[in-house]
Amino acid sequence: MHSAGIGRTGTFLALDYLLDQADELRYINVVKCLETIRKQRVSLVQTVEQYIFLHEAIVEALTSTTMAPSTSEFQETYKRLLERDSKTGKRKLDDEFEKLPMYVSDPGEDVYENAKAMENRHKNRYSNILPDKNHCPFLNVYVKGRDSYINAVFLPAYKENNIFIVTQMPWENTVVDFWRMVYQFEVGSIVMLNTLSEIKVATTVINLKRNEKKIEWNEKERYWTEDEDAFETGPFKITLESKYTDDLWTNYTMLLNFNNERRRVRLSRATYWPDRKPIPKSPSAMLKQIDMLQNWQQETGNKPIIVHCMNGAERSGLFCVIAALIERTKIEHEVAVEQIIKQMRSRRPQIIPNVVRGMQLIYS
Repeated sequence: MHSAGIGRTGTFLALDYLLDQADELRYINVVKCLETIRKQRVSLVQTVEQYIFLHEAIVEALTSTTMAPSTSEFQETYKRLLERDSKTGKRKLDDEFEKLPMYVSDPGEDVYENAKAMENRHKNRYSNILPDKNHCPFLNVYVKGRDSYINAVFLPAYKENNIFIVTQMPWENTVVDFWRMVYQFEVGSIVMLNTLSEIKVATTVINLKRNEKKIEWNEKERYWTEDEDAFETGPFKITLESKYTDDLWTNYTMLLNFNNERRRVRLSRATYWPDRKPIPKSPSAMLKQIDMLQNWQQETGNKPIIVHCMNGAERSGLFCVIAALIERTKIEHEVAVEQIIKQMRSRRPQIIPNVVRGMQLIYS
Protein backbone atom coordinates (compact mmCIF):
# COMPACT_ATOMS: atom_id res chain seq x y z
CA MET A 1 0.00 0.00 0.00
CA HIS A 2 1.36 3.43 -0.87
CA SER A 3 0.64 7.00 -1.80
CA ALA A 4 3.09 9.63 -0.59
CA GLY A 5 3.33 7.35 2.41
CA ILE A 6 1.83 9.57 5.10
CA GLY A 7 -1.58 11.24 4.62
CA ARG A 8 -3.72 8.83 2.62
CA THR A 9 -1.82 5.76 3.76
CA GLY A 10 -2.12 6.82 7.38
CA THR A 11 -5.85 7.43 7.03
CA PHE A 12 -6.33 3.97 5.52
CA LEU A 13 -4.27 2.31 8.27
CA ALA A 14 -6.10 4.21 11.02
CA LEU A 15 -9.50 3.26 9.59
CA ASP A 16 -8.54 -0.42 9.39
CA TYR A 17 -7.19 -0.37 12.94
CA LEU A 18 -10.24 1.41 14.40
CA LEU A 19 -12.77 -0.86 12.70
CA ASP A 20 -10.94 -3.89 14.11
CA GLN A 21 -10.96 -2.19 17.52
CA ALA A 22 -14.71 -1.57 17.29
CA ASP A 23 -15.33 -5.18 16.31
CA GLU A 24 -13.21 -6.69 19.07
CA LEU A 25 -13.58 -4.24 21.98
CA ARG A 26 -16.92 -2.53 21.14
CA TYR A 27 -15.36 0.94 21.43
CA ILE A 28 -12.92 3.12 19.50
CA ASN A 29 -10.33 5.72 20.48
CA VAL A 30 -9.29 7.79 17.48
CA VAL A 31 -6.78 10.00 19.30
CA LYS A 32 -5.00 7.04 20.90
CA CYS A 33 -4.90 5.27 17.56
CA LEU A 34 -3.20 8.23 15.87
CA GLU A 35 -0.73 8.60 18.73
CA THR A 36 0.19 4.93 18.30
CA ILE A 37 0.68 4.89 14.54
CA ARG A 38 2.53 8.23 14.59
CA LYS A 39 5.17 6.66 16.80
CA GLN A 40 5.99 4.53 13.77
CA ARG A 41 5.88 7.42 11.32
CA VAL A 42 5.26 11.11 11.95
CA SER A 43 2.42 12.87 10.08
CA LEU A 44 0.31 9.82 9.35
CA VAL A 45 -3.15 11.35 8.79
CA GLN A 46 -1.72 14.62 7.61
CA THR A 47 -4.58 17.11 7.24
CA VAL A 48 -7.73 18.25 9.02
CA GLU A 49 -9.75 17.03 6.02
CA GLN A 50 -8.28 13.53 6.39
CA TYR A 51 -9.01 13.59 10.13
CA ILE A 52 -12.65 14.56 9.46
CA PHE A 53 -12.93 11.94 6.72
CA LEU A 54 -11.64 9.29 9.12
CA HIS A 55 -14.46 10.07 11.56
CA GLU A 56 -17.09 10.12 8.80
CA ALA A 57 -15.87 6.80 7.40
CA ILE A 58 -16.03 5.19 10.85
CA VAL A 59 -19.58 6.45 11.39
CA GLU A 60 -20.59 5.17 7.95
CA ALA A 61 -19.08 1.74 8.59
CA LEU A 62 -20.64 1.38 12.05
CA THR A 63 -24.12 2.69 11.21
CA SER A 64 -24.73 1.20 7.77
CA THR A 65 -27.64 -1.23 8.02
CA THR A 66 -27.24 -3.02 4.70
CA MET A 67 -24.56 -4.11 2.28
CA ALA A 68 -24.88 -2.84 -1.25
CA PRO A 69 -26.21 -5.68 -3.44
CA SER A 70 -24.36 -6.55 -6.61
CA THR A 71 -26.03 -5.80 -9.93
CA SER A 72 -26.70 -9.52 -10.41
CA GLU A 73 -28.45 -9.71 -7.02
CA PHE A 74 -30.37 -6.48 -7.34
CA GLN A 75 -33.60 -7.68 -8.98
CA GLU A 76 -34.13 -10.23 -6.22
CA THR A 77 -33.25 -7.65 -3.55
CA TYR A 78 -35.80 -5.22 -4.97
CA LYS A 79 -38.53 -7.87 -4.97
CA ARG A 80 -37.87 -8.54 -1.28
CA LEU A 81 -38.02 -4.82 -0.49
CA LEU A 82 -41.52 -4.63 -1.98
CA GLU A 83 -42.80 -7.46 0.22
CA ARG A 84 -45.15 -6.42 3.03
CA ASP A 85 -44.85 -7.46 6.65
CA SER A 86 -47.78 -9.71 7.57
CA LYS A 87 -48.30 -7.90 10.89
CA THR A 88 -47.71 -4.24 10.08
CA GLY A 89 -48.58 -4.25 6.38
CA LYS A 90 -45.50 -2.11 5.71
CA ARG A 91 -43.10 -2.81 2.90
CA LYS A 92 -39.48 -3.55 3.69
CA LEU A 93 -38.65 -0.59 1.45
CA ASP A 94 -40.48 1.72 3.88
CA ASP A 95 -38.60 0.23 6.84
CA GLU A 96 -35.26 0.71 5.09
CA PHE A 97 -36.07 4.35 4.34
CA GLU A 98 -37.08 5.05 7.96
CA LYS A 99 -33.74 3.70 9.17
CA LEU A 100 -31.82 6.18 7.01
CA PRO A 101 -30.60 9.02 9.25
CA MET A 102 -31.21 12.59 8.19
CA TYR A 103 -27.63 13.36 9.20
CA VAL A 104 -24.47 11.28 9.45
CA SER A 105 -23.95 13.42 12.53
CA ASP A 106 -25.80 16.49 13.80
CA PRO A 107 -23.97 19.45 12.23
CA GLY A 108 -25.15 21.96 14.85
CA GLU A 109 -26.72 25.35 14.23
CA ASP A 110 -23.42 27.19 13.75
CA VAL A 111 -22.98 25.70 10.26
CA TYR A 112 -25.99 27.76 9.14
CA GLU A 113 -24.82 31.08 10.59
CA ASN A 114 -24.00 32.57 7.17
CA ALA A 115 -27.36 31.55 5.74
CA LYS A 116 -29.22 33.00 8.74
CA ALA A 117 -27.30 36.29 8.79
CA MET A 118 -29.62 39.28 8.46
CA GLU A 119 -28.07 40.36 5.16
CA ASN A 120 -28.61 36.91 3.61
CA ARG A 121 -32.06 35.86 4.82
CA HIS A 122 -33.84 37.41 1.85
CA LYS A 123 -31.74 35.26 -0.50
CA ASN A 124 -33.26 31.99 0.78
CA ARG A 125 -36.51 30.81 -0.80
CA TYR A 126 -37.18 28.49 2.13
CA SER A 127 -36.05 29.23 5.67
CA ASN A 128 -35.75 25.52 6.50
CA ILE A 129 -33.49 24.59 3.56
CA LEU A 130 -30.16 26.28 4.18
CA PRO A 131 -26.59 25.51 3.12
CA ASP A 132 -24.01 24.12 5.53
CA LYS A 133 -21.13 26.63 5.44
CA ASN A 134 -18.62 23.75 5.17
CA HIS A 135 -20.07 22.72 1.80
CA CYS A 136 -21.41 26.03 0.49
CA PRO A 137 -19.71 27.71 -2.51
CA PHE A 138 -17.98 30.90 -1.38
CA LEU A 139 -18.40 33.53 -4.09
CA ASN A 140 -15.38 35.73 -4.71
CA VAL A 141 -16.17 37.19 -8.14
CA TYR A 142 -16.53 40.87 -7.35
CA VAL A 143 -19.81 42.58 -8.16
CA LYS A 144 -20.54 45.86 -6.42
CA GLY A 145 -23.04 45.49 -3.60
CA ARG A 146 -22.91 41.67 -3.51
CA ASP A 147 -21.36 39.48 -0.81
CA SER A 148 -20.04 35.91 -0.86
CA TYR A 149 -23.24 34.04 0.03
CA ILE A 150 -25.48 31.89 -2.16
CA ASN A 151 -27.94 29.19 -1.12
CA ALA A 152 -26.14 26.25 -2.70
CA VAL A 153 -24.09 23.23 -1.65
CA PHE A 154 -21.56 20.96 -3.28
CA LEU A 155 -22.57 17.31 -3.61
CA PRO A 156 -20.32 14.38 -4.55
CA ALA A 157 -20.68 11.90 -7.36
CA TYR A 158 -18.79 8.62 -7.02
CA LYS A 159 -15.38 9.61 -8.39
CA GLU A 160 -15.53 13.39 -8.01
CA ASN A 161 -16.10 14.95 -4.59
CA ASN A 162 -17.67 18.31 -5.51
CA ILE A 163 -18.94 17.71 -9.03
CA PHE A 164 -22.56 18.78 -8.36
CA ILE A 165 -23.67 22.18 -7.11
CA VAL A 166 -27.32 21.99 -6.03
CA THR A 167 -29.13 25.26 -5.60
CA GLN A 168 -32.57 26.83 -5.51
CA MET A 169 -34.19 28.53 -8.49
CA PRO A 170 -32.70 32.03 -8.31
CA TRP A 171 -34.76 34.91 -7.01
CA GLU A 172 -34.87 38.08 -9.05
CA ASN A 173 -32.34 39.52 -6.57
CA THR A 174 -29.97 36.51 -6.74
CA VAL A 175 -29.76 35.92 -10.51
CA VAL A 176 -26.47 37.84 -10.63
CA ASP A 177 -25.08 35.62 -7.84
CA PHE A 178 -26.12 32.55 -9.82
CA TRP A 179 -23.98 33.71 -12.75
CA ARG A 180 -21.12 34.65 -10.43
CA MET A 181 -21.17 31.01 -9.31
CA VAL A 182 -21.28 29.74 -12.90
CA TYR A 183 -18.27 31.87 -13.82
CA GLN A 184 -16.17 31.26 -10.69
CA PHE A 185 -16.49 27.46 -10.76
CA GLU A 186 -16.26 27.22 -14.56
CA VAL A 187 -19.62 25.48 -14.79
CA GLY A 188 -20.30 24.07 -18.25
CA SER A 189 -23.67 22.41 -17.65
CA ILE A 190 -26.86 23.48 -15.84
CA VAL A 191 -29.89 21.26 -15.19
CA MET A 192 -33.21 22.94 -14.35
CA LEU A 193 -35.82 20.58 -12.85
CA ASN A 194 -38.61 22.97 -11.84
CA THR A 195 -41.23 24.21 -14.30
CA LEU A 196 -41.88 27.79 -15.30
CA SER A 197 -45.35 27.72 -13.77
CA GLU A 198 -43.86 27.04 -10.34
CA ILE A 199 -42.36 30.52 -10.39
CA LYS A 200 -45.39 32.57 -9.39
CA VAL A 201 -45.59 36.31 -9.69
CA ALA A 202 -47.00 38.20 -6.74
CA THR A 203 -49.47 40.18 -8.80
CA THR A 204 -52.57 38.55 -10.21
CA VAL A 205 -54.16 39.21 -13.57
CA ILE A 206 -57.93 39.22 -13.16
CA ASN A 207 -60.37 38.43 -15.92
CA LEU A 208 -63.32 40.61 -14.91
CA LYS A 209 -65.82 38.89 -17.21
CA ARG A 210 -65.20 35.39 -15.86
CA ASN A 211 -63.92 36.47 -12.48
CA GLU A 212 -60.92 34.17 -12.94
CA LYS A 213 -57.41 34.56 -11.64
CA LYS A 214 -54.43 33.84 -13.81
CA ILE A 215 -51.05 33.33 -12.16
CA GLU A 216 -48.10 34.12 -14.41
CA TRP A 217 -44.48 33.20 -13.86
CA ASN A 218 -42.10 35.97 -12.91
CA GLU A 219 -40.13 36.83 -16.04
CA LYS A 220 -37.57 38.66 -13.92
CA GLU A 221 -36.47 35.38 -12.32
CA ARG A 222 -35.44 33.94 -15.68
CA TYR A 223 -31.65 33.73 -15.85
CA TRP A 224 -31.30 32.56 -19.47
CA THR A 225 -32.18 33.96 -22.89
CA GLU A 226 -34.86 32.45 -25.14
CA ASP A 227 -33.97 34.27 -28.36
CA GLU A 228 -31.40 36.47 -30.07
CA ASP A 229 -31.86 39.22 -27.47
CA ALA A 230 -29.01 39.14 -24.96
CA PHE A 231 -29.78 38.70 -21.27
CA GLU A 232 -27.80 40.93 -18.92
CA THR A 233 -27.42 40.83 -15.15
CA GLY A 234 -24.80 42.92 -13.38
CA PRO A 235 -21.56 42.68 -15.39
CA PHE A 236 -22.60 39.42 -17.10
CA LYS A 237 -24.02 39.18 -20.60
CA ILE A 238 -25.58 35.93 -21.82
CA THR A 239 -26.33 35.30 -25.50
CA LEU A 240 -28.03 32.36 -27.18
CA GLU A 241 -25.99 30.23 -29.57
CA SER A 242 -28.54 27.46 -30.20
CA LYS A 243 -31.79 26.03 -28.83
CA TYR A 244 -33.41 22.60 -29.16
CA THR A 245 -36.82 21.48 -27.87
CA ASP A 246 -38.43 18.04 -27.70
CA ASP A 247 -41.01 16.28 -25.50
CA LEU A 248 -38.65 15.90 -22.52
CA TRP A 249 -36.65 19.11 -22.29
CA THR A 250 -35.48 22.30 -23.92
CA ASN A 251 -31.71 22.57 -24.31
CA TYR A 252 -29.87 25.86 -24.70
CA THR A 253 -26.28 26.49 -25.68
CA MET A 254 -25.34 29.95 -24.42
CA LEU A 255 -22.29 32.16 -24.34
CA LEU A 256 -21.37 33.81 -21.04
CA ASN A 257 -19.55 37.10 -21.59
CA PHE A 258 -17.60 38.63 -18.69
CA ASN A 259 -14.31 40.52 -18.44
CA ASN A 260 -13.68 40.24 -22.20
CA GLU A 261 -13.95 36.46 -21.92
CA ARG A 262 -16.52 34.18 -23.54
CA ARG A 263 -17.47 30.76 -22.19
CA ARG A 264 -19.94 28.23 -23.51
CA VAL A 265 -22.60 27.09 -21.00
CA ARG A 266 -25.32 24.53 -21.67
CA LEU A 267 -28.71 24.52 -19.96
CA SER A 268 -31.11 21.56 -20.00
CA ARG A 269 -34.56 22.68 -18.82
CA ALA A 270 -36.60 19.57 -18.02
CA THR A 271 -40.27 19.45 -19.03
CA TYR A 272 -40.90 15.80 -18.08
CA TRP A 273 -41.59 16.53 -14.40
CA PRO A 274 -45.16 17.80 -13.74
CA ASP A 275 -45.88 20.61 -11.30
CA ARG A 276 -46.23 19.64 -7.65
CA LYS A 277 -45.58 15.94 -8.36
CA PRO A 278 -43.05 14.17 -6.10
CA ILE A 279 -41.47 12.18 -8.94
CA PRO A 280 -41.27 12.53 -12.74
CA LYS A 281 -43.65 10.75 -15.11
CA SER A 282 -41.18 7.94 -15.73
CA PRO A 283 -37.63 7.01 -14.71
CA SER A 284 -36.54 6.76 -18.35
CA ALA A 285 -36.79 10.53 -18.98
CA MET A 286 -34.44 11.34 -16.11
CA LEU A 287 -32.06 8.54 -17.13
CA LYS A 288 -31.90 9.96 -20.66
CA GLN A 289 -31.13 13.42 -19.30
CA ILE A 290 -28.38 12.03 -17.06
CA ASP A 291 -26.89 10.18 -20.03
CA MET A 292 -26.98 13.37 -22.10
CA LEU A 293 -25.33 15.27 -19.25
CA GLN A 294 -22.51 12.72 -19.08
CA ASN A 295 -21.85 13.28 -22.78
CA TRP A 296 -21.75 17.03 -22.19
CA GLN A 297 -19.28 16.51 -19.36
CA GLN A 298 -16.90 14.61 -21.60
CA GLU A 299 -16.89 17.59 -23.95
CA THR A 300 -16.35 20.20 -21.21
CA GLY A 301 -13.64 18.42 -19.22
CA ASN A 302 -15.82 17.28 -16.30
CA LYS A 303 -16.34 20.71 -14.78
CA PRO A 304 -18.89 21.21 -11.94
CA ILE A 305 -22.58 20.84 -12.83
CA ILE A 306 -25.29 23.08 -11.40
CA VAL A 307 -28.54 21.21 -10.68
CA HIS A 308 -31.48 23.24 -9.42
CA CYS A 309 -35.17 23.05 -8.58
CA MET A 310 -37.36 25.43 -6.60
CA ASN A 311 -35.89 24.54 -3.19
CA GLY A 312 -32.51 23.13 -4.21
CA ALA A 313 -33.07 19.85 -2.39
CA GLU A 314 -35.93 17.55 -3.35
CA ARG A 315 -35.87 17.27 -7.16
CA SER A 316 -32.21 18.27 -7.38
CA GLY A 317 -31.21 15.77 -4.71
CA LEU A 318 -33.09 12.92 -6.36
CA PHE A 319 -31.40 13.71 -9.69
CA CYS A 320 -27.92 13.76 -8.11
CA VAL A 321 -28.52 10.55 -6.13
CA ILE A 322 -29.55 8.68 -9.28
CA ALA A 323 -26.65 10.11 -11.31
CA ALA A 324 -24.13 9.08 -8.61
CA LEU A 325 -25.80 5.68 -8.28
CA ILE A 326 -25.50 5.02 -12.02
CA GLU A 327 -21.83 6.02 -11.98
CA ARG A 328 -21.01 3.78 -9.01
CA THR A 329 -22.98 0.87 -10.47
CA LYS A 330 -21.02 1.07 -13.73
CA ILE A 331 -17.68 1.10 -11.89
CA GLU A 332 -18.26 -1.20 -8.91
CA HIS A 333 -21.18 -3.32 -10.20
CA GLU A 334 -23.08 -2.75 -6.97
CA VAL A 335 -26.25 -0.79 -6.18
CA ALA A 336 -25.32 1.34 -3.15
CA VAL A 337 -28.56 3.28 -2.57
CA GLU A 338 -28.25 3.66 1.19
CA GLN A 339 -24.61 4.72 1.11
CA ILE A 340 -25.14 7.38 -1.56
CA ILE A 341 -28.21 8.90 0.11
CA LYS A 342 -26.43 9.08 3.47
CA GLN A 343 -23.39 10.71 1.89
CA MET A 344 -25.49 13.37 0.18
CA ARG A 345 -27.73 13.97 3.18
CA SER A 346 -24.67 14.79 5.23
CA ARG A 347 -24.48 17.95 3.09
CA ARG A 348 -28.16 18.56 2.27
CA PRO A 349 -30.40 16.78 4.84
CA GLN A 350 -33.64 17.46 2.91
CA ILE A 351 -32.65 15.15 0.05
CA ILE A 352 -35.21 12.32 -0.52
CA PRO A 353 -37.69 13.51 2.15
CA ASN A 354 -39.97 10.48 1.90
CA VAL A 355 -40.39 7.10 0.24
CA VAL A 356 -42.86 8.34 -2.37
CA ARG A 357 -40.56 11.21 -3.33
CA GLY A 358 -37.74 9.06 -4.48
CA MET A 359 -36.95 5.69 -2.97
CA GLN A 360 -39.26 3.69 -5.22
CA LEU A 361 -38.15 5.70 -8.26
CA ILE A 362 -34.49 5.09 -7.38
CA TYR A 363 -35.00 1.35 -7.09
CA SER A 364 -37.20 1.10 -10.16
